[in-house]
Amino acid sequence: RRKRAAAAKAAKAAKARQRKSRTVSVSRVLSKYRRVKQEYQRFARSYGARLQKEWNAILFANTFQGRDSDKYRRLDRLLDQLRRKMARIRNGG
Repeated sequence: RRKRAAAAKAAKAAKARQRKSRTVSVSRVLSKYRRVKQEYQRFARSYGARLQKEWNAILFANTFQGRDSDKYRRLDRLLDQLRRKMARIRNGG
C-alpha cells in the first residue's frame, strides 16, 4: 500500500514537472536570449565561428517563427543546446 502511494505521489510530481516545463515565460526566454547572445559573442571571439550554424538557427527562430507559445519553447530549447555546446567546446570536447 505504501509503495502504491509513493508511486502515485511520484507520478503526480512528474506530471507537475511536465506541465511546468511545457509553459515558458516569454520574458524569461527573452532575458535568456540576451544573456546567451552576450555569451556567444564572447565565445565567437575566442573560438571562432564553430557554432555559427546554431546561432543562426536561434536568430531565425527568434525573428521569423511567429509569436505563439511554441516559439518560445523552441527558442528556450535552442538556447540551452547552444550553451551546452559552448561549454563542451570550452572544456575541450
